[in-house]
Amino acid sequence: MAGGVPTDGDRERAIQIVTSKCGPISLNDIAVDRRLLPLPVGWEGEFEHMLVGCNSPGPKLILFNGQKGTVNFNYPQLPNSITNSLIRFPDGSHRSFAETARGLIVLNLFEPWDGPSVEQIPWLNDLSSEFISQGVRVLAVSTDMHTSDADFWTFGKRRGVRFELGRADETFLNEFAKLSKADVIPQTIILKDGRIRGVFLGAGARVNSQVHDLVRQILENKTGN
Repeated sequence: MAGGVPTDGDRERAIQIVTSKCGPISLNDIAVDRRLLPLPVGWEGEFEHMLVGCNSPGPKLILFNGQKGTVNFNYPQLPNSITNSLIRFPDGSHRSFAETARGLIVLNLFEPWDGPSVEQIPWLNDLSSEFISQGVRVLAVSTDMHTSDADFWTFGKRRGVRFELGRADETFLNEFAKLSKADVIPQTIILKDGRIRGVFLGAGARVNSQVHDLVRQILENKTGN
C-alpha cells in the first residue's frame, strides 16, 4: 500500500474469514461494521460496497493486514421506512412491503431503461421457475417515475417477464441504498421473513451464481434460521 491508498493486490489480501464455513474472501465481498474494526488511513471507502452474510450469522474473527477484529453477521431487520413503503402491482392493487416480503423473497431493484437490469430478466425468469415450487418469490421493483404504469406493465409483457413486477416511489430505492451503501442498479436483495440475508450489487454471471447459491443454502437451512 503506497501512501495509505489500497491497491488491487491489497484488496485481495486484506481480509480472511477465520471460520470453518468461510474461506478467503475479498474486501468487496463482505459486509463489515467499521465500528468493530479500526481501519488504517485510506481504507474507509473500501467498505462502501457490501455483501451481507457469509453462510451463517454471528460474529466472525477476521485478519485485516495482520490486525485481529470481528465482523457481525447477524441478519438485520428491515427498517419501517422500507416495510411501510407501498408496492403497486399490475392488477392495480397496493400492498405494503411488509405484506409483500413474507417468506423467502428475491428482490431485484431495477429500471426498465437500464441495460444490465434488462439483461437479468431471463436469469430472473429461470430463478423463479426453479424455486417457485419451494415457496421462493422473485419480485422486481422499479422506482422509475418517468414511465407510465401502462407502459411499464407493457414492458414486462414485451420482455416475457414470468416473475412478479412492482413499482414503488424513489424513497424505496433510496432506503435500500442506505443499507447496501451503494446507490446503484440493479441490486438483488435476498430476504427471509423481513430480514436481509444477502445484498448483491450489479449483474452478470458471478452475481447470478452467488444469488442462486445463497437461495439454495437458505432452503437447505445451511445459513441458520
